[in-house]
Amino acid sequence: AGAHYNLAKVYESLGEFEQALNEYKSAIKLNSDYMGAHYNLGLVYKKYGFIDNAMEEFQTVVRLDPAFAEAHNNLGTALAIKGQMNGAIEHYKTAIQLMPDNAEAHNNLGNVYQETGYTDNAIKEYREALRIKPDYVDAYYNLGVLYEKSGHNEEAVKNYQKFMDIAPPEYRVDVEMVKKKIDKLE
Repeated sequence: AGAHYNLAKVYESLGEFEQALNEYKSAIKLNSDYMGAHYNLGLVYKKYGFIDNAMEEFQTVVRLDPAFAEAHNNLGTALAIKGQMNGAIEHYKTAIQLMPDNAEAHNNLGNVYQETGYTDNAIKEYREALRIKPDYVDAYYNLGVLYEKSGHNEEAVKNYQKFMDIAPPEYRVDVEMVKKKIDKLE
């Protein structure tokens, strides 16, 4: 099982999606409780948009290891994508309970709160994500969006500006879009 797992990791690193899937599945066929294979298979499924399959793998992982915070975080994301917001909130909260300094889980929980209209909770989670990881560009962007939607233009501009100040080069398209948003808001 370990050899298939290792080969899957190599295929994944090379961008060979189908081969990686097949090798993770082979590892699981040899050891149905191979948590790492289930988890990574879930990540590959999620990355390529096979959300139902990803959910199934992450559910298996949290069944095998209920204390695996990242599996709860990823299951929350899959559930949110499927519109199952209560389940997403539950798994994000579990991830945070298991790993309180997980900035990504706080940001993700903030996204679900924002989407479900719990603005104050969303702000609290985004701010917590930024307390943990002060250079978390996504949290600044998300705060900007939230403040813009709620008509707090000054706060929106402040967070968008911070996003632009620290955004890495791969965010250049987003930075251009944010510049236009700021121009509109000012």
